[in-house]
Amino acid sequence: MIIYRNKFLRIARVWFDETPPEKNVDIIYYFQWSSPLPRLRCQDFHTIVIDLRQSKDVLFRGFKKDTRYEIRRAMEKDGITCENPSQSHPLLLEEFYEVYEQFAAQKHLGGVDRKLLSLLSDSRNLYISSAKAPSTDKSVFHAYYYCGSRVRLLYSASLFRDSDHAEQRNLIGRMNRCLHWNDMVWFKHDGIPVYDFGGWYNGDNDEEKLRINKFKEEFGGTVVKNYNCAEGVTLKGKVALLMNRYFRKR
Repeated sequence: MIIYRNKFLRIARVWFDETPPEKNVDIIYYFQWSSPLPRLRCQDFHTIVIDLRQSKDVLFRGFKKDTRYEIRRAMEKDGITCENPSQSHPLLLEEFYEVYEQFAAQKHLGGVDRKLLSLLSDSRNLYISSAKAPSTDKSVFHAYYYCGSRVRLLYSASLFRDSDHAEQRNLIGRMNRCLHWNDMVWFKHDGIPVYDFGGWYNGDNDEEKLRINKFKEEFGGTVVKNYNCAEGVTLKGKVALLMNRYFRKR
């Protein structure tokens, strides 16, 4: 959970059925709740989760055959090195921002939410991991929200689209798969029971999102439905939420 103040409001963000603050906030945003909250406006949110309480061997066997091969090749032939997830510090955050902003520009995505990541870093809930290979100067980064009950992927960045050769693009794909596996093992050893891929597209007409689904499904896991909700606690918070909904509809 994080609590912060913008110009007018005091706001809390809580994840995964955490106990919300009882007072001193205007708005509470609930992310990925296991069930919709009564009397609140909630939206469905689908994601893929993996049970890290399985043994390491069972976890790996749950991956698709080609994915297991790609990970082994990454470790044994490509010489890929993975930096374990660690609490972010300013230099690591800046390196991540640089890569992600290039990645977002290539995919025509919005920029990273620096304010959120800074808040999560300050509260010691942000972990960042990376992978590199000796044959390329490209890096892969993952950024996670980390708590006792679950670790949730917030951002993944890799620059395979600016590689001219298919061999390089394939290498970066192996780096990404290898990093997911390394991250899972690290979080498992740290006692985290659930690895959350941070979303799954519940539709059928966006080809890019369907390709992302296919990548995530390579690792096994289960598709689950969670709920994102918002609560105006004070009159000021209720008015702010109503205004936000009004302007989004225009």
